Amino acid sequence: MDIKKINQYEAFHKIGESGLSVIYKAYDTEKQIQVSVKQLKPSDAVKRDLHKLKAYIGLEHPNLCTVHSVEEHEESIVVVSDYIDGTSLQKLLVNSEFHEENLLDLLLQISNALSVLHKKNLPHGNLKPSNILITKNSQAILTDAGLSPFENFQNSPEFIAPYEAYHYLSPEQIKNEAVGCQTDFFAIGVIAYRILFGRLPFDGKNEDELIKSILFYQPQFSELNSDSFHRINALLLGKLLAKDQKDRFVNTFELKATLQEIKLIEQNNKEFLYYEQTPSNPRKYLTLSVLAVLVAILWLVASIPH
Repeated sequence: MDIKKINQYEAFHKIGESGLSVIYKAYDTEKQIQVSVKQLKPSDAVKRDLHKLKAYIGLEHPNLCTVHSVEEHEESIVVVSDYIDGTSLQKLLVNSEFHEENLLDLLLQISNALSVLHKKNLPHGNLKPSNILITKNSQAILTDAGLSPFENFQNSPEFIAPYEAYHYLSPEQIKNEAVGCQTDFFAIGVIAYRILFGRLPFDGKNEDELIKSILFYQPQFSELNSDSFHRINALLLGKLLAKDQKDRFVNTFELKATLQEIKLIEQNNKEFLYYEQTPSNPRKYLTLSVLAVLVAILWLVASIPH
């Protein structure tokens, strides 16, 4: 049944629907702003985590969709958040409208948003391209924090999640182990792999095969061995996609520092290529680029458990 009014939210207009929820655009008469309202369809798994959902209320960052309220409405839960005018990363990837050269900026923006959640010890838990909106000015905004459809999903055999969502599950989510902030890093790795390779690191003909792939298959990065810069990306992916949470990045600070170093290397490489094509051709740029690459490779290799 369509919603007409909930508390100060009114003028509901349906803008989307999936097997798990219905999404409305509505108007907040108190704040006098447009909001997004997601009505979660009845599910025991969702109802059990109502108190967890409320922990995300009020967290703010330019790269994070702020949750304004979590309400019980009839037999469902309604999550009210910012209305974001943007295009999902999923749509951009399907239409080949997101390019590899924008990857580092995207990952840094995602990491910045996650740092707000992780400071409160709150994993996003539901990172995937359809939950990342890109605005017209290339700002990435994370949505649906805390709304993972996979809470105790092994204990709810009647519960069916979209097949796309399975690709971004971490091993610990599949095994119903404790989910920490490192779970988000695994999803970031899957997203980055998809952007770099144009395909997903784990796949299968059905959910069971896909889950086995996530648990046991080690993705290959041989295509990234063409030069030193791409080998750094391979090391980055290997750390993000580690099967054990302890082998991934410790926190968002460490991840952001690594991404910024890689971005600096990329910038130095571009500067070197530019000066290589000029008559002066200063060799100092080659030296700086090589040193930066070596430092980044040594740091990443040293941080990977042996």
